[in-house]
Amino acid sequence: MKKIIIANWKANLSLAQARSLAKKLAASRPAKNLTAVLCPDFVALGEMANRLKKSAFLLGAQDCSAFLPGAHTGEVAAAVLKQGGVKYVIIGHSERRANGEGAKVISQKIQQVVAEKLIPIICVGETAGERRLKKTKIVLAKQLQEVLAPLPSKHVKSPLIFAYEPVWAIGSGLTPEPLETAEICAMMKNLAAKAGFSRVTVIYGGSVTDQNAGEYLQYPAIAGLLVGGASLDARRFRRLLNF
Repeated sequence: MKKIIIANWKANLSLAQARSLAKKLAASRPAKNLTAVLCPDFVALGEMANRLKKSAFLLGAQDCSAFLPGAHTGEVAAAVLKQGGVKYVIIGHSERRANGEGAKVISQKIQQVVAEKLIPIICVGETAGERRLKKTKIVLAKQLQEVLAPLPSKHVKSPLIFAYEPVWAIGSGLTPEPLETAEICAMMKNLAAKAGFSRVTVIYGGSVTDQNAGEYLQYPAIAGLLVGGASLDARRFRRLLNF
């Protein structure tokens, strides 16, 4: 099965920088066993859709609205993202959770995404304090339950990606051991299967680099990687895509 590598550019790039990076990446070709996704900010999405059309890269968004198209100032609906060429949508990243985005809103966004037959990348993960208290598995099980329980039964066969991103690892340079990560990813997939969701894959994110990517991708239970800082450098990201 192909692994998936998802680049989350966050709000790091100007439009000119996004153009330049996309141009460098579009000329490259990831390894045959990989699917590669680029997630620029909303302003860059339209241009990236055009630039990536004939490339090996798919397009993702960093968020979407919890609402249908309508009178929701400042929101971008999943239906509009789909029209713009988006295939994947990151939902519930810890940076958004830290700014007050709760489980109910995250669940609503996921429902909008799957209703449009887009694929959500649902971020979950424990804090450093929860890890110290050995509550990682409890926290993850709760976060999965909050997401899966409200989904209508018609979506049990929708493809879902969970990104295990320990909050303490994001941008810190610290990472969990690959074997431990593989065990956690397998646990999450099993929990989803027990809840009736048959098309769930689990990837890892958090201080992923071109140096450590292969250590994680060697485990079948880790279906791919969500990459932040390392995806902003064309040379490093190309190396990561050919680990």
